[in-house]
Amino acid sequence: MKISHMEKRCLMPIQLKRGQHVNLNKESDKLSILQVGLGWDSIDENYGILAKLFNKGELDCDASVIMLDENDRLIDRSHVVYYGNLVSPDGAIIHQGDKVDGKGDGDKERITIDLNRLSDKVKKIVFIVSLYGCENKKQHFGRLKKASIRIVDMKSMKEIINYNLSEEYYGNTALIVAELKLAGGSWRFSAIGDGTNDCSISRVVDRYR
Repeated sequence: MKISHMEKRCLMPIQLKRGQHVNLNKESDKLSILQVGLGWDSIDENYGILAKLFNKGELDCDASVIMLDENDRLIDRSHVVYYGNLVSPDGAIIHQGDKVDGKGDGDKERITIDLNRLSDKVKKIVFIVSLYGCENKKQHFGRLKKASIRIVDMKSMKEIINYNLSEEYYGNTALIVAELKLAGGSWRFSAIGDGTNDCSISRVVDRYR
């Protein structure tokens, strides 16, 4: 069976660039459960024994979610979902675990979001990627070859958003990748792509206190 050009367009995810926004509810009917996949590759995944001796082995990247209120402030510490707190207080956001070495293609870490279970307090969700142990290892995202985030509607299994970060992040140790914001009853996805010099997820969280 042949697929028409229009049908192919419907099957393809929207490719976003930094600073662009899209209304997710307009892209997928009865949106409820999302899977957020974050991926990255370093330019030197096969650094070898000498590199590891000097703490320059593979980048240990961690994906995190920060849940904010209507004033863009952190609701409380329990509303940071990361490798040390895999489930949000309302059970709506589940982090599927830390992949330490980050090797292999595709998503490195995945996060599931049930929009219908989110607390009424939650008005914005921020997606972060940070470098674990970057101070001791003297690492930064200048060694990042590529990074991406994609959104899948789990009901239809359709990938609706794909954002590839194409900027240079030399010297940065954390990335504010994207945001989901509730406005007018709809969820809007924004491609942020901002690099920071925060050396831990706690430092990034401090920006939203």
